[in-house]
Amino acid sequence: MARFYYNDENGIRVYIKSIDFAEGKLTFTNDEEEAYRGRDGYYARPLRDQIATMFSSEYPEVKNIEVTAAYY
Repeated sequence: MARFYYNDENGIRVYIKSIDFAEGKLTFTNDEEEAYRGRDGYYARPLRDQIATMFSSEYPEVKNIEVTAAYY
């Protein structure tokens, strides 16, 4: 399953823990096991782009969000 993350200023991965599209809120965790698990493969990239677009004004760190398990 795909996990979404960014690297903080110390180079540590910070994962998205939960996504609330209705309220426009994200929660974060440093623990990969707690991270939100989205569909992998082709579907991971569009969700990554949607997160970056919808949440970047409230959470500027997600502008450069990365995803694990995405096929290109």
